[in-house]
Amino acid sequence: MRQRGLFADVVGLSLDTTSRRRQVFVVGDYPVRSLRTSARKASKTLSKAALKLRTPEGLSEAMTVAEFTLAARIEVVDLKDLIPKLR
Repeated sequence: MRQRGLFADVVGLSLDTTSRRRQVFVVGDYPVRSLRTSARKASKTLSKAALKLRTPEGLSEAMTVAEFTLAARIEVVDLKDLIPKLR
């Protein structure tokens, strides 16, 4: 499922200890909304992810996808805003 894969990428990015910017690039309103407003439980969304991604630091059982994305300071960038031809 695409939502699970996208959120697994966000969690992987949150685990990165380098100085790179924490940005995830998506195309369209749906993935942006999913990461910023989803009320789905983050732990449930990660249930089929790689084992090292299932229990990231800062994730509680009650936390939603949107709450984790915000807490992990992940910037969600819609490529349609950067590349007009994608519209």
